[in-house]
Amino acid sequence: MNSIASACHIIAIACYAYCLFDRRKDRSNKISLITRYVAILTQFIGIHASQLPLVFTPITLGNALAQFAWLAVLAISIFDHPVNFPRCLRWLCFLALGTSLLALSPILDSWQFTGSNFNFHLLLAMIAYSMFFMSFLQMTEAWLLNRAIAGRMSHAKGNISLLDMEKIVFRNIYWSFAMLTLTMLSGIVSSVNNTRNLDTTATHEIVFASMTWIFCAVLLLGRWRWGWRGIIAMRWFMASSFSLVLNYIIVVVLIEVLLKK
Repeated sequence: MNSIASACHIIAIACYAYCLFDRRKDRSNKISLITRYVAILTQFIGIHASQLPLVFTPITLGNALAQFAWLAVLAISIFDHPVNFPRCLRWLCFLALGTSLLALSPILDSWQFTGSNFNFHLLLAMIAYSMFFMSFLQMTEAWLLNRAIAGRMSHAKGNISLLDMEKIVFRNIYWSFAMLTLTMLSGIVSSVNNTRNLDTTATHEIVFASMTWIFCAVLLLGRWRWGWRGIIAMRWFMASSFSLVLNYIIVVVLIEVLLKK
């Protein structure tokens, strides 16, 4: 990693740390917004300054994790403004801070995904799964607030009502599902273009991506047809998110990085 990338990651770490320890209720004030956007910009430069040109560049484990966290922070900055999920924002800032620290590690620079270069399909996949992760954290925050209100805790109060929080979560799940669908379609197109034939081999990526898509489709169908909400919606989305984690965190990292190292 060059000096420009290192400096940008250090600035991003400092900005994310400020966002973590900023205890003001209004996370949409100018100072908080500027600090967060500086963190997003500098982390983006830090991720890609060491991997130019961007296209067809081998992806290291440290930069892949930082890219995932960066996209999640960017997604919540776009889809949750003004800030209605302060806990979720804090969790994602903590994750982004940690991934920037990991990206500075020289050990992770030597771990590369075999045969994985930055391309349009991978970009779509990262966007889809970062949005899934953001939606899962938002649903978790809404569920925790609901439990606190049910327990009549005096401090249990959100920036907006639980009903409005639920609407925002499902709006983001719809967007996540649309991005996942585009990712799977782009994977099919890439397979056809590369092999001149549709590869139907049931690899772990196809199996777990399909499981994620099916679980999410059932959740959205249940929401539309029977009005699923609360714990039922939480369970189906947890199943979808669990298959996502199995695919990209356990299977891909374990098989393609650690075991092939």
